[in-house]
Amino acid sequence: MRRVLPGAVVVGLLLVLAFGAWTAVETARAVGAARDGRAAAAQLQEDLSAGSWEAAAATADDLGTDVDRLATALSSVPLRVAAHAPVVGRDVRAAREVSLGLQEASRGAQSLARATRGLRPADLVVDGQVDLGRVSSLLPAAVEADRALVTAYRRIAAIDPSTLHEPLRGQVTDLQRRLADLQDGAASRALARQLPGLLPSAG
Repeated sequence: MRRVLPGAVVVGLLLVLAFGAWTAVETARAVGAARDGRAAAAQLQEDLSAGSWEAAAATADDLGTDVDRLATALSSVPLRVAAHAPVVGRDVRAAREVSLGLQEASRGAQSLARATRGLRPADLVVDGQVDLGRVSSLLPAAVEADRALVTAYRRIAAIDPSTLHEPLRGQVTDLQRRLADLQDGAASRALARQLPGLLPSAG
């Protein structure tokens, strides 16, 4: 028994160390994915505000990839365990809410990006008049994107950043601000900016 006990202790210590290393790796993956996702969300905000559909399509794809990476890391065994820890558990749970919110935003943005990929203002005009049929075909995707942004905003806005540690606190605060700017019909407004000839020219 005396010979078995030390061996069991060594194995136990090795398992603890291995689990700790695994946790560190998954945490690093989650932090990197969250950082990249926040950057993609910020770029998507700029692309939509500028009405740059081709750029928005690429950015939406990047956001989807980053969010999938974050979700994969957060679903790993070490971080599922860490979600119940007394110190970092709140951060892990908040990160999971962020990933779910960004997944909503990403799905809506990708739908709109697919519908508008390669779109130019001239494509919406036929014989000098706005092609209402083409515009109408784009509206469902714009509405879906707006709804997704609202859902993402509500989920992430429910997080209290003051309870989190840095850098997650700053990242959540920044996301809340950007989504607040985007969630009020941003996609539909961006589409409207692509419609030439809707307003009569002066004089």
